[in-house]
Amino acid sequence: MTVLIGAYLEKHPTEDGAAERINDELSAIYHKTVEEHPEKYAAFLVLLRHLLPLFKSPAILLPWWDRLIDPVLDSVGRYKGVATEALRNLLALSSLDGDVATSTDAGLNPFADRLMKRWMEVSHGPQTGSENAEFKITMIREALMVYGKKDPKVSGAPRARVPTRRKTIR
Repeated sequence: MTVLIGAYLEKHPTEDGAAERINDELSAIYHKTVEEHPEKYAAFLVLLRHLLPLFKSPAILLPWWDRLIDPVLDSVGRYKGVATEALRNLLALSSLDGDVATSTDAGLNPFADRLMKRWMEVSHGPQTGSENAEFKITMIREALMVYGKKDPKVSGAPRARVPTRRKTIR
């Protein structure tokens, strides 16, 4: 499947309306065969990640994010491959540059910003302490840590300097 997607994207990189048509088809597939079947989330996430080069518009990507974040996080510990693919997608989205990663007010990538907000909601929510909530918190925190280690560029913000201890020479 991924080979077919790659071949299509190479053959039709700038075809007008291709992203919207594929997004519509993908949405129909999601509603018909994936939405009520969490065991299929991992395969669907792989498909979405491979389509990222085509879906360059936040108008396409952000609705998918909003639609999938909670159902995927709810099923992360129950179905094989979902945790791995969710983390891969979170990292792929949070490290996008250019047109897709139009900055938020804080200068963050919009996906990293939404991930941070989601972490705050889950970690301070009413179900904090439950096994599922703790797993979500860990998953989101891991993605944020990996994103932070990639040295994200925050537009309009000065780069923070890490204080170092100076050696005194005697």
